[in-house]
Amino acid sequence: MPGRRGAEAKRCTVAQLAVAQPAIAWVAAQGEDIVPLVAARTRERLTVVSP
Repeated sequence: MPGRRGAEAKRCTVAQLAVAQPAIAWVAAQGEDIVPLVAARTRERLTVVSP
């Protein structure tokens, strides 16, 4: 699903998809012990969202 059709399917631009795919692949390759922390963009937010 590369290109414009893939971006449209994901509701983003081609540029956003081009940046997101390698980042997601890198995180996935780090191992099973990686946990996404949604909304944790800063250290302050990390303390709010972490268990």
